[in-house]
Amino acid sequence: MQRTLQAHRPGQLGRRILPRADKNTGRRGRRFAGNRQQYSPLKHRLALFLASGCYLGLIPGAPGTYAAVAATFAYYLTYRAGHKILPELHLSVIGLITVIGVLASSEVARASGKEDPLIVVIDEIAGQLLTFLFLPVNLLNLLLGTLLFRVFDIWKPYPVRKLELLGNGVGIMADDLLAGVYANLVLQVILLVSSRLSW
Repeated sequence: MQRTLQAHRPGQLGRRILPRADKNTGRRGRRFAGNRQQYSPLKHRLALFLASGCYLGLIPGAPGTYAAVAATFAYYLTYRAGHKILPELHLSVIGLITVIGVLASSEVARASGKEDPLIVVIDEIAGQLLTFLFLPVNLLNLLLGTLLFRVFDIWKPYPVRKLELLGNGVGIMADDLLAGVYANLVLQVILLVSSRLSW
Protein backbone atom coordinates (compact mmCIF):
# COMPACT_ATOMS: atom_id res chain seq x y z
CA MET A 1 0.00 0.00 0.00
CA GLN A 2 1.41 3.36 -1.00
CA ARG A 3 2.23 5.62 1.91
CA THR A 4 0.51 8.96 2.32
CA LEU A 5 0.69 11.42 5.17
CA GLN A 6 0.38 15.07 5.97
CA ALA A 7 3.42 17.29 6.41
CA HIS A 8 4.98 17.63 9.84
CA ARG A 9 7.78 19.80 11.07
CA PRO A 10 10.62 17.77 12.62
CA GLY A 11 10.72 20.02 15.66
CA GLN A 12 7.07 19.44 16.41
CA LEU A 13 7.43 15.66 16.41
CA GLY A 14 10.65 15.84 18.38
CA ARG A 15 9.01 17.65 21.29
CA ARG A 16 6.38 15.02 22.02
CA ILE A 17 5.79 11.30 21.84
CA LEU A 18 3.53 11.75 18.80
CA PRO A 19 0.20 10.81 20.43
CA ARG A 20 -1.63 13.58 18.57
CA ALA A 21 -0.16 12.50 15.25
CA ASP A 22 -1.46 8.91 15.48
CA LYS A 23 -3.73 9.26 12.46
CA ASN A 24 -0.74 10.29 10.36
CA THR A 25 1.87 7.87 11.69
CA GLY A 26 0.31 4.41 11.34
CA ARG A 27 -0.03 2.30 8.20
CA ARG A 28 -2.67 -0.11 9.36
CA GLY A 29 -4.04 1.60 12.45
CA ARG A 30 -3.12 -1.18 14.89
CA ARG A 31 -1.65 -0.26 18.23
CA PHE A 32 1.83 -1.37 19.21
CA ALA A 33 1.65 -4.13 21.78
CA GLY A 34 4.75 -3.21 23.79
CA ASN A 35 4.84 -1.07 26.90
CA ARG A 36 5.74 2.56 26.43
CA GLN A 37 9.08 3.55 27.86
CA GLN A 38 9.80 6.76 29.71
CA TYR A 39 10.06 9.59 27.22
CA SER A 40 13.51 11.01 26.54
CA PRO A 41 13.47 14.07 24.21
CA LEU A 42 17.03 13.60 22.95
CA LYS A 43 16.62 9.86 22.43
CA HIS A 44 13.34 10.34 20.62
CA ARG A 45 14.63 13.12 18.37
CA LEU A 46 17.62 11.02 17.37
CA ALA A 47 15.41 7.99 16.74
CA LEU A 48 13.01 10.10 14.69
CA PHE A 49 15.85 11.56 12.62
CA LEU A 50 17.31 8.12 11.87
CA ALA A 51 14.07 6.19 11.39
CA SER A 52 12.63 8.82 9.08
CA GLY A 53 15.72 8.78 6.88
CA CYS A 54 16.92 12.27 7.84
CA TYR A 55 13.28 13.44 7.90
CA LEU A 56 12.45 12.11 4.41
CA GLY A 57 9.57 10.26 6.05
CA LEU A 58 7.97 13.56 7.02
CA ILE A 59 7.54 14.68 3.41
CA PRO A 60 3.88 14.36 2.36
CA GLY A 61 2.90 12.11 -0.53
CA ALA A 62 4.87 8.88 -0.85
CA PRO A 63 7.69 8.88 1.72
CA GLY A 64 8.61 5.26 1.07
CA THR A 65 9.21 5.99 -2.59
CA TYR A 66 11.17 9.13 -1.76
CA ALA A 67 13.43 7.12 0.55
CA ALA A 68 13.97 4.39 -2.05
CA VAL A 69 14.87 6.95 -4.72
CA ALA A 70 17.19 8.76 -2.29
CA ALA A 71 18.96 5.48 -1.46
CA THR A 72 19.40 4.73 -5.16
CA PHE A 73 20.74 8.23 -5.82
CA ALA A 74 23.21 7.99 -2.92
CA TYR A 75 24.35 4.58 -4.14
CA TYR A 76 24.91 5.96 -7.64
CA LEU A 77 26.80 9.01 -6.35
CA THR A 78 29.08 6.73 -4.33
CA TYR A 79 29.86 4.78 -7.48
CA ARG A 80 30.37 7.92 -9.58
CA ALA A 81 32.75 9.31 -6.97
CA GLY A 82 35.11 6.49 -7.88
CA HIS A 83 34.54 4.33 -4.82
CA LYS A 84 34.58 0.63 -5.60
CA ILE A 85 31.51 -0.94 -4.01
CA LEU A 86 32.74 -4.30 -2.73
CA PRO A 87 30.09 -6.88 -1.76
CA GLU A 88 31.57 -7.16 1.74
CA LEU A 89 31.31 -3.41 2.29
CA HIS A 90 27.87 -3.35 0.71
CA LEU A 91 26.62 -6.02 3.12
CA SER A 92 28.25 -4.28 6.07
CA VAL A 93 26.48 -1.01 5.28
CA ILE A 94 23.14 -2.80 4.93
CA GLY A 95 23.75 -4.61 8.22
CA LEU A 96 24.58 -1.36 10.00
CA ILE A 97 21.49 0.38 8.62
CA THR A 98 19.39 -2.62 9.65
CA VAL A 99 20.63 -2.56 13.25
CA ILE A 100 20.11 1.20 13.48
CA GLY A 101 16.71 0.78 11.84
CA VAL A 102 15.54 -1.85 14.32
CA LEU A 103 16.50 0.32 17.29
CA ALA A 104 15.27 3.65 15.90
CA SER A 105 12.01 2.37 14.44
CA SER A 106 11.21 0.50 17.66
CA GLU A 107 11.55 3.78 19.57
CA VAL A 108 9.36 5.69 17.10
CA ALA A 109 6.78 2.88 17.12
CA ARG A 110 6.59 2.96 20.91
CA ALA A 111 6.36 6.74 20.92
CA SER A 112 3.62 6.87 18.29
CA GLY A 113 1.65 3.92 19.65
CA LYS A 114 1.65 2.35 16.18
CA GLU A 115 3.20 -0.91 15.00
CA ASP A 116 4.55 0.47 11.72
CA PRO A 117 4.55 4.28 11.56
CA LEU A 118 4.32 5.93 8.15
CA ILE A 119 7.19 8.25 8.94
CA VAL A 120 9.64 5.34 9.31
CA VAL A 121 11.45 4.90 5.98
CA ILE A 122 14.85 3.55 7.03
CA ASP A 123 13.46 0.12 6.14
CA GLU A 124 13.00 1.24 2.53
CA ILE A 125 16.57 2.52 2.47
CA ALA A 126 17.95 -0.84 3.64
CA GLY A 127 15.72 -2.83 1.29
CA GLN A 128 16.59 -0.68 -1.70
CA LEU A 129 20.32 -1.02 -1.10
CA LEU A 130 19.92 -4.79 -0.76
CA THR A 131 18.30 -4.83 -4.20
CA PHE A 132 21.59 -3.76 -5.81
CA LEU A 133 23.81 -6.36 -4.11
CA PHE A 134 26.09 -8.27 -6.55
CA LEU A 135 24.72 -6.30 -9.51
CA PRO A 136 26.70 -4.12 -11.94
CA VAL A 137 26.10 -0.41 -11.41
CA ASN A 138 24.49 1.26 -14.42
CA LEU A 139 21.49 3.49 -14.95
CA LEU A 140 19.27 0.71 -16.31
CA ASN A 141 19.90 -1.57 -13.32
CA LEU A 142 19.34 1.30 -10.90
CA LEU A 143 16.05 2.22 -12.56
CA LEU A 144 14.79 -1.37 -12.76
CA GLY A 145 15.99 -2.13 -9.24
CA THR A 146 14.15 0.84 -7.78
CA LEU A 147 10.97 -0.03 -9.66
CA LEU A 148 11.11 -3.72 -8.72
CA PHE A 149 11.77 -2.98 -5.07
CA ARG A 150 8.79 -0.63 -4.82
CA VAL A 151 6.59 -3.23 -6.53
CA PHE A 152 7.55 -5.96 -4.06
CA ASP A 153 7.44 -3.58 -1.10
CA ILE A 154 3.89 -2.48 -1.94
CA TRP A 155 2.65 -5.86 -3.21
CA LYS A 156 4.22 -7.79 -0.32
CA PRO A 157 4.06 -11.35 -1.73
CA TYR A 158 4.34 -14.27 0.68
CA PRO A 159 6.00 -14.27 3.14
CA VAL A 160 6.85 -10.55 3.07
CA ARG A 161 3.58 -9.51 4.70
CA LYS A 162 3.96 -12.20 7.35
CA LEU A 163 7.23 -10.67 8.50
CA GLU A 164 5.37 -7.51 9.54
CA LEU A 165 3.77 -9.60 12.29
CA LEU A 166 7.14 -9.99 14.01
CA GLY A 167 6.42 -6.63 15.58
CA ASN A 168 8.77 -3.96 16.85
CA GLY A 169 11.61 -2.71 14.68
CA VAL A 170 12.39 -6.27 13.60
CA GLY A 171 9.08 -6.59 11.76
CA ILE A 172 9.40 -3.10 10.31
CA MET A 173 12.81 -3.85 8.83
CA ALA A 174 12.39 -7.52 7.90
CA ASP A 175 9.59 -7.20 5.35
CA ASP A 176 11.44 -4.54 3.34
CA LEU A 177 14.67 -6.52 3.42
CA LEU A 178 12.87 -9.54 1.99
CA ALA A 179 11.25 -7.31 -0.64
CA GLY A 180 14.80 -6.25 -1.54
CA VAL A 181 15.86 -9.89 -1.85
CA TYR A 182 12.94 -10.60 -4.21
CA ALA A 183 13.74 -7.53 -6.31
CA ASN A 184 17.40 -8.53 -6.48
CA LEU A 185 16.62 -12.08 -7.60
CA VAL A 186 14.19 -10.93 -10.28
CA LEU A 187 16.69 -8.41 -11.59
CA GLN A 188 19.40 -11.10 -11.64
CA VAL A 189 17.11 -13.31 -13.75
CA ILE A 190 16.31 -10.44 -16.11
CA LEU A 191 20.01 -9.76 -16.64
CA LEU A 192 20.76 -13.46 -17.17
CA VAL A 193 17.98 -13.90 -19.72
CA SER A 194 18.88 -10.71 -21.58
CA SER A 195 22.54 -11.78 -21.79
CA ARG A 196 21.55 -15.19 -23.16
CA LEU A 197 19.24 -13.64 -25.76
CA SER A 198 21.98 -11.30 -26.92
CA TRP A 199 24.25 -14.20 -27.91
